[in-house]
Formats: sequence, C-alpha cells, structure tokens
Amino acid sequence: MEGPHFRSLAQMSMKNYCAAVCRSSRALRPDDKRLLVETLKERGNIVGVTGDGTNDGPALKTANVGFSMGINRDRGGQGGIRHYLDG
Repeated sequence: MEGPHFRSLAQMSMKNYCAAVCRSSRALRPDDKRLLVETLKERGNIVGVTGDGTNDGPALKTANVGFSMGINRDRGGQGGIRHYLDG
C-alpha cells in the first residue's frame, strides 16, 4: 500500500491494516512512517524502527526502540531506547 492510500484510510481501517503489517519501506513519507508507528503502538504493540536518514527521525522518536545507522545518528531524538550503529 502506498502512502497516500494509507493516509486516506479511516482510523478503524488503518488499525486493521496495521495488525497485518510487519514492515514498511522507503515508499512512505516521514509522517506516514510516524503515523504507522503511532497506530501500531495504539494497538498495544512494541514498535522498533530502523533508519539511516533525516526522514526517519519522526518514526525513530515515536518508536519504543529505534536503530539509527550511519552518520545521521543525531536524528534519533529523545525517548525510548536508541541504538546507534556505525558501519
């Protein structure tokens, strides 16, 4: 599912969709990723996010556990557990 379709879902449809999602990809905008993480957390899930760029910041900040890779480690923000991986 692409970002525009995901954003257009009613709240209940979004929660039902999130029940079946295991991962997302670069196709989502930063706010789409954050919305996906928020919806999964509302369902009671513990959410982990990996990221390597500026656009991953909102989802990394919102997730319970965030893995920030590469030189953009300052994008991980505060709150939750953060791991910084330099390769």
